[in-house]
Amino acid sequence: MIQAFAAFLPFIVLFSLILFFKRTVLFSAFWTLLVMIGLLIGVWWMLQSAILSALIKSFLVTFDIVFILIGAMFFMSTLKEVRVLNIIKQFFIKISPDKRIQAILVAFFFVGLIEGLAGFGTPAMLAVPLLILLGFSTKTSIIIALLGNTV
Repeated sequence: MIQAFAAFLPFIVLFSLILFFKRTVLFSAFWTLLVMIGLLIGVWWMLQSAILSALIKSFLVTFDIVFILIGAMFFMSTLKEVRVLNIIKQFFIKISPDKRIQAILVAFFFVGLIEGLAGFGTPAMLAVPLLILLGFSTKTSIIIALLGNTV
């Protein structure tokens, strides 16, 4: 039972600091990392060398993902700059003016294409601005993009 609670404790700390104590994500992640290191040493008796190697690997993976997302942001800003987004919007409206059909097209086909090309959350990052451009609310756009990415 202690190990089950210990497994959930970092999530509890992270979400509590963000949602209830209104702390920044960076602050919350730092304290969650310290709690996690304490649990790894105290509950699971993990070696410091294994913890250090896992931390280094996680930073490298994070760098890889952030690099891909920066590329996606560059791609979106390029599309805005050359005014291609309006052409894409007119294309979707020409296919169907029904927002439900547009949501299905973006969520399944566009997100699927971008997931195959880039992965790592890039589809949601590119689909959300497109859905907002098509007239969806921000919350709805996020939900549609994440559901399409999940499928």
